Amino acid sequence: MRKKLLLLPFLIMPLFLTSCNLGIRQKTITNVVVVDGEEIEAMQIHNSITDVYKEASKSCVGVYTKSEKTISTGSGVIYKKVGSIYYVVTNQHVIKGQTEFKIFDGDKTYYQATLVGSDSTNDIAVLTFDTDIYGEKREFKPLNIFDEELEDIPTVGQTVIAIGCPLDIENYNSVTAGIVSRYTTERITTDCALNPGNSGGGLFNINGKLLGICNSGMVWTNTEDGQIPVEGEGYAISNYIVKKCITDIENAKGEIVRPILGITVTTVNSMVGGDNYLAVKDYLPLGEEDIAYTVVLSVVYDSLAYEAGILANDVILEINDTKITKTTDIGSILHLANKGDVIKLKIYRKGAPELQIVEITV
Repeated sequence: MRKKLLLLPFLIMPLFLTSCNLGIRQKTITNVVVVDGEEIEAMQIHNSITDVYKEASKSCVGVYTKSEKTISTGSGVIYKKVGSIYYVVTNQHVIKGQTEFKIFDGDKTYYQATLVGSDSTNDIAVLTFDTDIYGEKREFKPLNIFDEELEDIPTVGQTVIAIGCPLDIENYNSVTAGIVSRYTTERITTDCALNPGNSGGGLFNINGKLLGICNSGMVWTNTEDGQIPVEGEGYAISNYIVKKCITDIENAKGEIVRPILGITVTTVNSMVGGDNYLAVKDYLPLGEEDIAYTVVLSVVYDSLAYEAGILANDVILEINDTKITKTTDIGSILHLANKGDVIKLKIYRKGAPELQIVEITV
């Protein structure tokens, strides 16, 4: 067969990433590829992103779900294998309300899947599927995220890639690259392009380690002048949360219902000021060095918080001996609480002679 020299245009894109100073190593190799039955000598560019994708994508799958009324598609990550059974983590909103589940392998094969359970509070679900019925048509590569000795904590500015099925399951294992923009215990913000269908896909670091499960991308935000478009704002559930949710789901083998205290809270900052601060400043601790506090705005009647005696304008200083300075600190604790857990709150209440210690069994 004739051999032609062909520079594949879609493989040039990593050159632009290199020019952006993301610290991406690259090399050029020459391979013989088959195009329309003809052997063509092609120059291909490989870099650290293509190397990570080659390995990480072996753990990534498409998720297809349906009910009598709706069809939903998304992405998933295989995190372990027991016998011939593979375990897939995805988003709860991908499987919500659906009755039939299948895993797509990118090769026109759909494997029947079973829902193990889900956690709507943290938007995590677990599915299993068996390849034996197809004679092991494809061998997937589980990530084994629980075997890691050290947690991979994201660093703001580090390079990350997202693998998923954006817009349609046929766009199997598409990849986008970016950086970590922000990080909390619960959520990773990235400028990787995330679109509908990326939900449940993996966010990986440049070493191929799973950092989180992608679950949304912001495209609009509301302002006084109406909606304005947003770019480069995507979110992933942190691996710290993902692993704890998976463990709870596997143990419960069903739906996880996280406790609701029944309070609304706000973060106030004395340095920043604002209407919220002015409304509660007389209820804040005096003589404290802290400038940021989380204040209870309201308590739902007959809720756990109401029965425990928590009042509006109480200042939550600690939960389970963890200092609380913003509302997300509360979420990172309560979103992983299980029925029967004891939550201990340390509260400052204006006029009380000492700090209040409140214990709530959820």
